[in-house]
Amino acid sequence: MQQTVDNEEQVKQVRKKPKQQERSTGEDRRMRLRAWMASQDAEEVVPALSDVQVVLLGTKRTVTIGMVARACAAFEVGELTFVQPRANVLQQSAIRASRGALQHTYGNGLRWRECETLEEAVGGKQPLAVDPLPFPSEEEEEAEAETSEEERDVLADMKKLFGAGELSGMFAEMRREAETSGSRLCLVFGREDTGFLPGELQALDADGVCSIPMSSRWDDGDDDDHNGDDDDADDGGDDDDGDDDDHNGGGGDDDDELKGTESLSLAQAVPVVLSRLYEDHCKDHR
Repeated sequence: MQQTVDNEEQVKQVRKKPKQQERSTGEDRRMRLRAWMASQDAEEVVPALSDVQVVLLGTKRTVTIGMVARACAAFEVGELTFVQPRANVLQQSAIRASRGALQHTYGNGLRWRECETLEEAVGGKQPLAVDPLPFPSEEEEEAEAETSEEERDVLADMKKLFGAGELSGMFAEMRREAETSGSRLCLVFGREDTGFLPGELQALDADGVCSIPMSSRWDDGDDDDHNGDDDDADDGGDDDDGDDDDHNGGGGDDDDELKGTESLSLAQAVPVVLSRLYEDHCKDHR
């Protein structure tokens, strides 16, 4: 009797094996198919702005870092470079604002790195500068004691672009030239609070400098209560204060001496510029 029971169990096990093997084989096939499709996508799909490098100069606020990283990933930028950031790039508030872009969680991953100098970051590429501060008038330039006569001449000769539309037009011309030479274009964004320091635009030797305008009726000011502090940039803690910056791209500190009202906050100006370039790319490749 015991032998009969054992035989019946063996028969059941034998009957189960083909089904288990079939399920295993089917799952293997699906996994191989997914891997093959992923490899095909990786080979055929070229990121829209893979030839573009975004450079952030001396960025101060962690939420700004995260929001810019998110925009770069969303618009398929080839590389994001931080030059002497004044905040921890991997601070928790920056990672939250980046929605995973700083952690390489996307399929292709956002390439980013830190550099000590602007020259190292640009590395012989064709740069376009984007100043988060409005262009100074001639009277303001002449009154600026820190600006040398030589630098004023350089700025006067540099092509000034008003808004993302003019930047996009010049960018398209530079991109066509870069394709023939195989080089990469570089968008250099100045600091949130002081833009470019004296001498930096001259050293950068940019083909042009762009300012993104906004209504003069809106004054960001430098009120901490309005904009929110970004204390976690200094103490390394996971501070919820950074969430306030998420609404307006970061605020100022009382110690900051702003050159003037921001034309548009850096966290907002970067996606404005990139979205225009991405849109132009999509139109050209329809």
